[in-house]
Amino acid sequence: MRCPFCGRGKLKTTDSRLAEGGVWCVRRRRHCEHCKRPFQSFEILAEDYHHLEKYAVILQGLRELLEPVRSDLFAMAPNQLNGGKK
Repeated sequence: MRCPFCGRGKLKTTDSRLAEGGVWCVRRRRHCEHCKRPFQSFEILAEDYHHLEKYAVILQGLRELLEPVRSDLFAMAPNQLNGGKK
C-alpha cells in the first residue's frame, strides 16, 4: 500500500478495528511517515467482496425497475404542491 497523497510506501498503522456493517471489514487508520498525513483504509475479505458484487447487481436491477415509478412520482409532485391546481 502507498500513501494516497505523496505515493510513498512507508506507512504506520495507528488503529485497526472491525468496521460497522454486515460484512467482515477491517478499518485501519494510517499515516504516512514521509508526509505525515493521516488517512483510512478498508480491507474486505475476498469472499465478502463477491457478496458485495452480487448485492450491487441486485441494487442496480431494483433501481432500473423502480425508475418509471420514480419519474411518475416526480411528475405528480408539482401538482400536489399546488393543491392539485395546474
